[in-house]
Amino acid sequence: MAMNSCKRPRPLTHDELKAAEAAFQGQPFNLDWSQSARAIYDGLSAALRKRQDDQPTHPLLEYRPAREWEGSPDECLVSPEGD
Repeated sequence: MAMNSCKRPRPLTHDELKAAEAAFQGQPFNLDWSQSARAIYDGLSAALRKRQDDQPTHPLLEYRPAREWEGSPDECLVSPEGD
């Protein structure tokens, strides 16, 4: 089945927006919302779970807040020549 790429998407309804927000925030679905809101909530929740599952368990770089940096700011600079 081909999708019409020229068709403009319709704006989300109030409950669809609330469902999307709830999914992003990890909040439960409100049973008073519509079936279309349920579809949005379920789709976003599944995508967020998959994204979380795809994250590496060991980050490639160690995070260090700037306030813990002990060197001078000049040590952070990279010259345009790549030195």
